Order: sequence, then C-alpha cells, then structure tokens
Amino acid sequence: MMLKNSLISKIAAGVFVLVGVGAVLYETGNSNSEDLLSQDTSFVSQPKKRSPKRSDCNIFQAEFDRDYSRTSLTATGKFTEIKERFWTKEEFYKELQKEDASEKEKLRNSIETACNRDGKKAFVSWEKKRLNNDSYKDGWEYKETMNDNNKDWLTNKDTVVPEHLKPENWTD
Repeated sequence: MMLKNSLISKIAAGVFVLVGVGAVLYETGNSNSEDLLSQDTSFVSQPKKRSPKRSDCNIFQAEFDRDYSRTSLTATGKFTEIKERFWTKEEFYKELQKEDASEKEKLRNSIETACNRDGKKAFVSWEKKRLNNDSYKDGWEYKETMNDNNKDWLTNKDTVVPEHLKPENWTD
C-alpha cells in the first residue's frame, strides 16, 4: 500500500509539473511582447542625442547657484551644470506658450537680445520665483548677468556640460 501511495503522489507531482510547463510555454508562445533576449540593447542601437546647430540660436537649461561671501556680504551667481535639454529659439518660444508666465514678453525680449549677440545662445534656469503676494511659482528665469558675452558656460571648466552640447560637437 505504501508503494502504491508514493507512486500515485509521484505521478500527481509529474502531472502538475507538466501542466505548469505547458502553461508557461503557451503564454510565451502567445505573447504579443517581443522576446527580451532578442532585443538589441547595444550601444549602437541607442538613439543619438541631438547636438545644437551653429546657425541656430540655442537656448540651454542650466542649474543656477549662488556663492555668498561672508566678508563682503555679497552674492555671486554661477551656472553649475548645463542640462541635457536645449531648444532653438523658436522651440523655446513654443515651450514658453505652455507656461503661465507673467513675464513672457520680458523673457522673449531677453532671449531675442541674447540671440542677436555673437554667441547666438542664451541660458535659462527653472526656478521658484517670488510673486507679488509673497507666494512662489516655478518658472523660467533669464539672468542678464549670467548671459553676457564675457562668460561662455559651455566651455567653463567649473560647469558640468554634457558631451554632445560642447561647442566642438555642434553641427553646421
């Protein structure tokens, strides 16, 4: 009797295993998703990042930081990092239309002025801006002192710049 019970339990276990394997094979065969092992994840298959064109006026998003001097009680600003995101002037204007910015026209004029300079580029940051009623709102900020022609943030050794945004990688 003992032998008969162990044989039946082995057969039952075998049936459950076969049913499980069959279910897995059935699901794998009917799956609409691509087989994960057949996906090409090589470096070559990754989309190439867009580089700025020299002929366009390019607008770059940058991280802004302030250094405070305790001795002179002054603050100096700097861009610490250029973000992956950038726009042509026209693309940035479209982006600006999506925002509920109270100073859109002032920002457009500042961008236009920067684009008419030799460098044909502007730097903006996404910051909390203080409103009249002491509340705050996120928005695009253009700082004139950070956009003068004397400072090229894309070649500054203290600013982190993605490789494809460095001027030597721009296209014509």
